Amino acid sequence: MEAKLERLEKKVGEKNDRDKPLAGSPFTTRVHLTPFPRKVKIDAPRFTGKEDPEIHLDSFNQSATMNGCTDEEKCLLFFQTLRNRATEWFNKLRPGSIDSFSDLASKFKAKFQENCTKRKKFTYLSTAGQRESENLTQFLTRWKEEVDKVEEMDDKTVLSLLLNGLRAGELYKEFCRKPPATYQEAYHTAWEFAEAETQLRAKREAKHGHKPKPVQVKKEEAPGPSRPRHHYDPVIRVVNTEECQEVRKAPVIPPENPTGQVGRQWSGTYCSYHRSDSHNTSECKSVKGVIRQMIDSGELGKDYLQKANCPRG
Repeated sequence: MEAKLERLEKKVGEKNDRDKPLAGSPFTTRVHLTPFPRKVKIDAPRFTGKEDPEIHLDSFNQSATMNGCTDEEKCLLFFQTLRNRATEWFNKLRPGSIDSFSDLASKFKAKFQENCTKRKKFTYLSTAGQRESENLTQFLTRWKEEVDKVEEMDDKTVLSLLLNGLRAGELYKEFCRKPPATYQEAYHTAWEFAEAETQLRAKREAKHGHKPKPVQVKKEEAPGPSRPRHHYDPVIRVVNTEECQEVRKAPVIPPENPTGQVGRQWSGTYCSYHRSDSHNTSECKSVKGVIRQMIDSGELGKDYLQKANCPRG
């Protein structure tokens, strides 16, 4: 009889020992007694106390779930992802106070709540539409950054905000003709248009880009002056020193030395707008540009246009 009582007391004592938390551990004995025979590598960044706790928990949970970890195993493995101030916090948790991973996660988020990224309301995106100076590539790059700043949205909301943010153009016309079913579809289509826009712009620049500078030759090797070629322009064909005088609002008097340099031979041409002998006034692109602006603004009247369109005798 006494032997039976001793065995019973021994079992009760062992049970009480199991119910006591391990010295210094924040987990209950139940968590510690969970069989954990295998090695698991958690692929999650280290948390030092400065990062966003919600992002860290999401990364840890994803990795632990992929490894098939149980709730108790998550509790025991979580400490491996902590460093510096976060480790100090963990070591100061009250012994035996955590019996599940949800308990641990709640305490973890409460402690480092100030590090959580402050998300803006989704209505903020209504102010992030495509700007007048932005091409599609620039807009979509900025749009992605703006979306990352706001709270979680359902697919229809973010899709509607993207469509409303587009300027009128070929992409918007495509979406009107064939409305996208999802945000991902719209975003993918938008990038396809952006790439096509970039290629088209590059092709135009290659066609109308800057011509290479002419090779400079020595003065003694340069050929004699040839007759300049004149290109017909119905609007500014009559550009001459009189129009140039009107543009500059100053008298046009060819200088005695058109080259501006003593001892240098005159090329036979002279632009009274630039005061230079590098080209003729009638061929000056700057003069043509100014006169076009004056025509558009109404500074040059119909009599000038009639004069420009009348062939010279």
